[in-house]
Amino acid sequence: MWLRIRAVVRASTPFALPFVTLPRRAEIRSAPGVMEPGVVGWLDPVLLMPADIDRHLTQTQLATVVTHELCHIRRHDNLTAAIHMVVEAIFWFHPLVWWIGAQLVTERERACDEHVLRTLGRPQLYARAILNVYKRYLVSPIVCVSGVGGSGIRKRIVAILRNDVVEPVGPLKKALLSTAFVALVIIPAGASALSRSGPNAQAGPQPADITVDVAARGALIDGALKALTESYVFPDVAKKIDDAIRARQQGKEYDGIASGRQFAQLLTEHLREVSGDLHLSVNLIPQGPLPPPPTGAGGIVQTLEERQRTLAGQRNFGFARVERLAGNIGYPDLRGFMAPAVAGETATAAMTFLSSTDAVIFDLRENSGGDPNMVAFLTSYLLGPRAVHLSDFYSRPRNETRQPWTLPYVPGRRLTEADVYILTSSRTFSGAEEFTYNLKHLKRATIVGEATRGAAHTVVGRRINAHFAIAVPTGRPINPVTKTNWEGVGVKPDVAVSPERALTAAHLMALAKQERRLTADTPDLRQEAMTAIATLRKELGAVAASIPSADDVQPVPASRADEDFESGTLANWRLDERGSGGWFIYSEGKTSPDPARSDSASPFDVPDPPQGKFAAVTDQNAPGRHILYRDVMLDGRYRLHLTPFYVNLGRFSGATISSRNTINDEQHYRIDIVASSAPVDSVASEHVLVGIFETRPGDRARRVPTEVTVDLSRWEGRTVRLRLAVGENQAPLRAGVDNIRFERIERE
Repeated sequence: MWLRIRAVVRASTPFALPFVTLPRRAEIRSAPGVMEPGVVGWLDPVLLMPADIDRHLTQTQLATVVTHELCHIRRHDNLTAAIHMVVEAIFWFHPLVWWIGAQLVTERERACDEHVLRTLGRPQLYARAILNVYKRYLVSPIVCVSGVGGSGIRKRIVAILRNDVVEPVGPLKKALLSTAFVALVIIPAGASALSRSGPNAQAGPQPADITVDVAARGALIDGALKALTESYVFPDVAKKIDDAIRARQQGKEYDGIASGRQFAQLLTEHLREVSGDLHLSVNLIPQGPLPPPPTGAGGIVQTLEERQRTLAGQRNFGFARVERLAGNIGYPDLRGFMAPAVAGETATAAMTFLSSTDAVIFDLRENSGGDPNMVAFLTSYLLGPRAVHLSDFYSRPRNETRQPWTLPYVPGRRLTEADVYILTSSRTFSGAEEFTYNLKHLKRATIVGEATRGAAHTVVGRRINAHFAIAVPTGRPINPVTKTNWEGVGVKPDVAVSPERALTAAHLMALAKQERRLTADTPDLRQEAMTAIATLRKELGAVAASIPSADDVQPVPASRADEDFESGTLANWRLDERGSGGWFIYSEGKTSPDPARSDSASPFDVPDPPQGKFAAVTDQNAPGRHILYRDVMLDGRYRLHLTPFYVNLGRFSGATISSRNTINDEQHYRIDIVASSAPVDSVASEHVLVGIFETRPGDRARRVPTEVTVDLSRWEGRTVRLRLAVGENQAPLRAGVDNIRFERIERE
């Protein structure tokens, strides 16, 4: 979202308002499209105004709206909101975090309303301006943290017309709120919340216990069941929960429990027993006197936002470690997904550090989840620039569905060519499971470890009374591939090993695949990889034999082997490359997919992808041989369609094979169906089942995308290998392919 906001700001133009005195470093700009007026940023804040707002509001109405927004800037409300996102990511399991967040939103808008009325008066004019904003600009392509729309529009309008809004929170009240936050959330949760799994996140220091009598127990049950009936994601399950708890209540199972903590824990167990929902919990709210306000360096009292950022920074915003392992394998140890608005800079630095590695192992074994926006942000680095639909998040209270997509732009380089592994354990929870589940079913990552915890639902905190709150799962993700999620079942690993051995196993798998790709001009890296492989195999002992190698990748059935490259990656393919350059995904015929590996003396110029937005192509700046292949199980009679093309700046060779019947780097492009058991570079007659396409001496320098078809019926029931090979030793040969389809031939 913050990248989309940045794009809107860049596309905006200055918006002149002669009656306005701006705070230092602030500016007002006009944004294209329909958008609610709002402030983005906090260090250099920008007030974004719809381009046509002056046609729908009078100058005096516009003055009230702008005064409201400038109040947000002067109060630093966007900073407060951004820091609170960090706390929500860390302490997502605590209902009071969500309650405090709602109070902050309400306080922001009421404080700015009070400022407008105190500065300009004229409540009727101001109310009319807000209603006009809602009427004209209700639908917005971006979300501004601070905007005139605000929350509780009906209550706000009534309060404005009565001139009965609350005063802004002053420094003393801010200090009290900060202290209350520490007492209610930070101290009970403990400083190690990120290192704990979601279901056990309430372990550690506990709030003081209270005594509950029969009336208090009944009130707690009534309040909890009311919240679930109104908001739980599945109404039928809420009804079952109600029936089960009422039956226990009537059976006097809760009689005699005087401890509030014990009763909350028992009620949580019974709620989960029916629902199986690990996000569902009843919590005891801390009571008693407030501790002193938190202090930072030098003993200076910190504000709420300063303390929240300090806590997040002490955890490096979730990135416990980012390393390069032996063999040029990247390793981020990620303990939580914090909001990009606050953790984006650290995440970008981590991904930039990893951008030159050949594989990345994400360690989520101790990750308890967090912000879905960070999930989408990190996923965007692993896929191409085309937006990919990750999930549908349905909310029962709002009866609406929100769709997270990957981002068309990320800071720095993407890691689309790197192999991806994800380490999991039974402590991998919530948002960490979403990241794993999405990449697993996009076929972009190999999951190594054990099944995850199985908590998919989104949660909202509700206060029941002065002593208890409940975390209510109100929504659920729906994966566009599986049409379901991981709730109650977890994400199953592709390679099942104990969590303690997961990193060693994944590192071995990555190195085994990496070793096959290393070229003769990297002897040091090859030696580093081989030494590490021997060490890792020794560490694993007998378990090493069960770790799959690159040769153990399972073939895909032809019914699911179609490839249009619209995922923006070569994740479904295997590569065997030697020399300079390689196979890439590209989207524009005039732009090299990797300028660093392209011949600058011969500008990249190939046909645009013939189908969709992406296709596969080779590019190089020195001699090399590049093979792209995948194994396909012909589960029936099939006809293969594909669309090859090329631009050759050299001359095609007639000797495309060596004396050993293997593909070399002579200038050529060929596509074959070969036996899956054959060496990947073999062109021996006993290995090549059918030649689909091959260049020859004298062929024209440019081939436009043209479909080629071959009948594969005679190999029904067999696993075969589709292989695309390019050699280049004269000048760049940019060979491409797109729209690979396996058409089932029906029996007559």
